[in-house]
Amino acid sequence: MDKLALINQTITKGFPWLTFPKPLEAEFQGFVRQRILNRVLPVGISAGIFVLVFCVLDWFLLHPVVAMHTSIIRIGFVLPTIIVVTLWLYFKPPRYYLWVYSATLLVTSLSIIYIIWLAHVQGIDLPYEGLMIVMMYGFFIMALPFYLALCINIAMVILYALSEPLFYLNFADYLNHVLFLSIILVSAAIGAYVTEHNQRANFLRKRMLDIHHQHALKSIQQKNKYLAAASHDIRQPLQGIAIMGDVLKNERPNDRNIEQLNQGIHSLNSMFTQMLDISKINLNLIQPKIDSISLVDLVRQITNLFQSRLQQHNIELNFNVQPCYIKSDFTMLSRILHNLIENALNHSQCEEIAIKSSIEGEYVTLNIEDNGKGINEALQSTIFNEFIKGQQSQDGLGLGLAIVSQFCKHLHHKLKFNSQPGKTIFSLRLPIATSNNHNLMSQPEKKRILVIDDDQDILKNIENMLTQWHYDVMCVSGIQHAMNVIKQDWHCVISDWNLGDGCGDQIIKYAALHNIPSILMSSHRTDTLLELTKAYNSHFLRKPLSPSRLRAKLMALISDSSHGQH
Repeated sequence: MDKLALINQTITKGFPWLTFPKPLEAEFQGFVRQRILNRVLPVGISAGIFVLVFCVLDWFLLHPVVAMHTSIIRIGFVLPTIIVVTLWLYFKPPRYYLWVYSATLLVTSLSIIYIIWLAHVQGIDLPYEGLMIVMMYGFFIMALPFYLALCINIAMVILYALSEPLFYLNFADYLNHVLFLSIILVSAAIGAYVTEHNQRANFLRKRMLDIHHQHALKSIQQKNKYLAAASHDIRQPLQGIAIMGDVLKNERPNDRNIEQLNQGIHSLNSMFTQMLDISKINLNLIQPKIDSISLVDLVRQITNLFQSRLQQHNIELNFNVQPCYIKSDFTMLSRILHNLIENALNHSQCEEIAIKSSIEGEYVTLNIEDNGKGINEALQSTIFNEFIKGQQSQDGLGLGLAIVSQFCKHLHHKLKFNSQPGKTIFSLRLPIATSNNHNLMSQPEKKRILVIDDDQDILKNIENMLTQWHYDVMCVSGIQHAMNVIKQDWHCVISDWNLGDGCGDQIIKYAALHNIPSILMSSHRTDTLLELTKAYNSHFLRKPLSPSRLRAKLMALISDSSHGQH
């Protein structure tokens, strides 16, 4: 029987004897242990205060000789016992903690009975409120299990009843004292029983909630994994389409059909990328790699990706960014800026987008502004939630700003926004780097690139695309041919991971040994591949390749190589 069914069965049958089936009882006892140990310090402190208060009262109520004896018992024996047991259970509780805790209660009750007897021997009628306080501690304050507290308190009442004849009381007083304590015991026991019964019921309900919560989280994780896998598999065929669309656009820039095709490809790729990003966030797979990044070059690279769309919509994009280096994750920050510009482009109905920066001490504030219609006030409190879109928005999934918010949290970048009709500003607060060791980007000028893949169609598409970007390209198929031609002078090497007759690790290893920038491609992003590329100072791109990301990566790597920083 699974845990949830066992809990339901236990609730249905009830537990009048305050016991659960073994698996649940073991969990409950663990809960009881934690509950007792969590309160042992305040319980010990309060008990110590009571001992000191009663010690002072003894000197006002008792004969000095008797007060001296009771003080010795309280200060010399009971208080040290409470202190030692409290510190022991608080700092290093043993497995038999419950017996130590219970023994302390029993010893305290015996000492009070002895003090009452000692006072009565001297002819002083000392009240027995101390025993009632001990009873309340056992049943409620110390949080002892019901049956254990009941046994200790019954033993205390019996010991008191047996010692009463030694007090030389008449039978009426004796009967009155014993009956009164017994009634208090029964009343407290009923209260303690109800308390533990409710506590056990609450424990079962909480366990049910925990199990349902775990099932819900597991279901969400499975759906996220399915979403990530589906997004990846669907994006794979888009690689060839995206590459061919980019080539056709350069060959026939005025063809409206090609423009619409590229817009559709862009929309699909953007949606699948966002689904992958949000899946990574939900699966807690985001691990930022902090680097020193040129802010000017990063902004220029991202804005270049939007030039054709900006021209198509007659939107002017300006940026005035002060030269500086910031500490961030290059890929994640690029995604943040991309999504913010995309949001302004798609939803603001603006005529101008401006990117500005200002340096304040150790931080730089980057503002992305537009002069559009502004964000509806009713949506401003939820724009960073998933699947939130503007009232008139029909495109996209409503994940762009949610990804921005989550990436900023992972990077510890402060994100703010202010929106009103005619102006919306998103502000990023980025830490300034102390060194400028990040890649500087420049436009490629007939650099030589070696591309290695065992798929001839992909090779052809990549070759056409790189040629359009004015690179000198050589494409080879297979590891053996690649290891022969790689010995030539290359500015960058791009290799697939699975080459049919070998793996791309040989390629990037050779490139690292000869100081050649390299890119490793694969349809699967795994920790092994990421560690491999990191070990050989290579760079990883997931298939299907995004032309814009590939171009940006090549610009960065080749510029870096030309400056002698690789």
